[in-house]
Amino acid sequence: MLADVHRITADTLAHVQEYLATDTTTPLVVEAHHDDLAGGTVWGLLRTAQTENPDRIILVDTDHHPASQEALPALVASGQPQARIRNGVITIPRLTRTPADHQTPTGQPADLSQGTILITGGTGSLGSLIARHLVTTHGARDLVLVSRSGPDADNAAELTTELEEHGARVRVIACDITDHDALTRLIDHIGPLTGVIHTAAALADTTFDRLDTHGLTTTLAPKADPAWWLHQLTRHHDLALFVVFSSAAAVLGSPGQANYAAANSFLDTLATHRRTQGLPATSLAWGWWQRTSGMTRHLTQTDHDRMTRTGIRPLTDQQGLELFDTALAGDSGNVVTATFDLPTISRSGAIPPYCCKGSSARRVGRRSG
Repeated sequence: MLADVHRITADTLAHVQEYLATDTTTPLVVEAHHDDLAGGTVWGLLRTAQTENPDRIILVDTDHHPASQEALPALVASGQPQARIRNGVITIPRLTRTPADHQTPTGQPADLSQGTILITGGTGSLGSLIARHLVTTHGARDLVLVSRSGPDADNAAELTTELEEHGARVRVIACDITDHDALTRLIDHIGPLTGVIHTAAALADTTFDRLDTHGLTTTLAPKADPAWWLHQLTRHHDLALFVVFSSAAAVLGSPGQANYAAANSFLDTLATHRRTQGLPATSLAWGWWQRTSGMTRHLTQTDHDRMTRTGIRPLTDQQGLELFDTALAGDSGNVVTATFDLPTISRSGAIPPYCCKGSSARRVGRRSG
């Protein structure tokens, strides 16, 4: 399956780059099933291509019904960049606000005080933040924190001591999760899990026209591949939660990050895939955080100012953890965990296709359409 995802995404990249190199003004219509693992990855890739090349690409999820094919000219004429067509009916994807009371029957996340929770990227900035939160707020008592450096990570000893003082058992393990065999051995070694939280990621930013297969692999390998393997390797575990850390870039597009958006869109689609099989899954498409991490260490104040002007506000730790809890207590598999400043977005004149209609700020959104 992963080979197909990599191949189809790379082929799409090449074909769209070839089209964009021409002078034609006729938009390119790309058909891909959003809920298909490969198709969902393509959607993430091309949402960013759309931000870099306005009005040149239209993304369509169609059932290929004759009436749907007849509806395509109307879609092209509408100027909508993204749509789903079923039996000739066109629907447009939008973010919808998830209110605080949009919850599971219990209104609370799963009980995390029992069993073992695995966190990939567990010694990283966000991984360690979530580990602390699980222990101090949710009563988690057995954590396995996995990263490339493992116990040699700069904060590993301090983090372990801190969590142990709160009564948790903590195992910090070095593992290259891009190695299927190594990840398999790790899961076998740990034993039964009750939770998986996949936070690992990598960046290789470049513009869409300069992106190549290597650049795709650089982001898919640590993000998408391990997520699929974790899905397969834990199917027989009695999981209370399976959480993947995605990015708002997968939904809104992010100039210079088509590969990153593609990898994260795979995670969003994987969550949907698991839920159709009756398995727990939540994909959190994060906005950007105030805290410095390996993903944001290179950003300058100018970069921060530029992102703020796009209308996505930086998340404090408290805001991010509140969104984490709200999402886990809800019943949606795909949640955009971000804070939007819609007046700023409106003034920018570049409202992303997925943005809601209306003027009030949305903090947590789920996708519909």
